[in-house]
Amino acid sequence: MNYFIASPRKLFLTDALGAVLTVALTVGVLAPWSQWFGMPAVALYKLAMAGSVFALYSFDCLLFVRRNFSPFLRIIALANLGYCVATVALCVVYRTQVTTLGLAYFIGECVVIITLAGVEMKVAAAVNKAEGDRLAHG
Repeated sequence: MNYFIASPRKLFLTDALGAVLTVALTVGVLAPWSQWFGMPAVALYKLAMAGSVFALYSFDCLLFVRRNFSPFLRIIALANLGYCVATVALCVVYRTQVTTLGLAYFIGECVVIITLAGVEMKVAAAVNKAEGDRLAHG
């Protein structure tokens, strides 16, 4: 945690690379073998589009945000949580089709993403406090 508090930009890099991995797995593994996972390819491509947007956002933050990291970290954390909600909703909608392997993958993915979102929120709070302290004490 302190690693990311000291350098919040690295958290954007971590998030971006995670989103790229999610997109790669979704498009390169899950969609071509959707019969093994049970989620229809059209739903998987929608999740991949969201992941692509998140990767672009995080890469943009990495490149362009130099201070006041907190709001940008909170945005991606909430977006990540929204992605998990959408994933769970799709698992419910397609519950008769999603296989045990698919359910295991989506649960595992959501655990990782929720953990990342929690780190992002904690880092955002710590960075916000540090920036406020720095402003208050000159």
